[in-house]
Amino acid sequence: MKNNFNLLKPCFGTTYIRHINGLYLAIKNNKACLTTEKYLWILQSFENDRFYLKNISDHDCLEYFCNNLNTAIDSGYTVQHWHIYIDNNNHIIIEHADSKNMFLCSDNNNLSIKNINSNKDDFLFFLENNSLTDGYPYIETLSKTKRISLRVEPSILNIVNKEWLKEWTDDLEKAVYSFSRLVGHLPFPTIEIRGYTNCNAWGYIYYNIPVVHINNGYMKNEIIRMRQRKTRDISFGTLHEISHLFDKPVWLFDGEAMANIKIPYVLKELDFTVQVNENSNERLFTLENYVEDLYSSQGKLDNVKGLFSSSLAAKITEIAIIIGYDAFKETFRSINILHESNLKRFELFIEKLSEYSSKNIKEMFTNEEWNTIVKNLS
Repeated sequence: MKNNFNLLKPCFGTTYIRHINGLYLAIKNNKACLTTEKYLWILQSFENDRFYLKNISDHDCLEYFCNNLNTAIDSGYTVQHWHIYIDNNNHIIIEHADSKNMFLCSDNNNLSIKNINSNKDDFLFFLENNSLTDGYPYIETLSKTKRISLRVEPSILNIVNKEWLKEWTDDLEKAVYSFSRLVGHLPFPTIEIRGYTNCNAWGYIYYNIPVVHINNGYMKNEIIRMRQRKTRDISFGTLHEISHLFDKPVWLFDGEAMANIKIPYVLKELDFTVQVNENSNERLFTLENYVEDLYSSQGKLDNVKGLFSSSLAAKITEIAIIIGYDAFKETFRSINILHESNLKRFELFIEKLSEYSSKNIKEMFTNEEWNTIVKNLS
């Protein structure tokens, strides 16, 4: 049967997906199903002849995982990738991209994934009332060594040109190499910055997946703000999410703190700036004012008034300015025992910093600061 079909050419847009039996592919209670009610899907072509099937909100994807058909927030996992084939009669069949010859099927009007058998009509769908555009829903910019793939909405070109995007992508790649020099490893051969979808939060990553998700609205506003500044700004939010990709469980006592602890090293080494306050373009983060600004907005560890993770990151950066980053490099490279608690990981981190800096790092914390750390990491 598959021999009579060709891969659907890259395209994106909205469509109803109707089974030949008249029922529509839909989502109810986070489960894929067939229903009499029309359900609008977003099709998004992706690399390697793959598609995402997303609900109209553009942040939940159809996925096939552990033999279940459900929806989940866009993760970058290949369990959310699909091949779509079409024949001369505009029938389509939908194959799970990582499950060879496993297709969406109506099994007595119940949706399942199966090998195509003699009941071929069970696997036939149509794209009904579709509004699809040929090509991809993003423009792609590759960095100098192709380690970074930046994908943004085509409308971004109304704000910046391709040369600006290339320069920023190259700077993000430089940041990736800078992170690697700090922690001692490169986690992935390539990293995708996906900035063209309406993802659920402004930005996020999934552990061990080389995809940084940045909400398309946030991405647009961030680029506008970056263009208004006159320094080598690199986007705090994007840098923060990339920083998460470099974390290892053996040293991860607080994920948000650790992401921000690594950023000042990049700012120092590459002479970059970042801006956190979305309502201001005046105050830029450099290594010199990083601590001051975080303390001002979040409070010190003995009087946290915002995010504990930011106050902790400021304190650790304050220590880094005093002792330098060589001790941090040695610490990241030497920790290889997965301790059972966040507090124990933090205590080991401080012990290693003391060892490699030849200073008593714990004495750099007041009793009140240390008690706050114990309380929050216990």
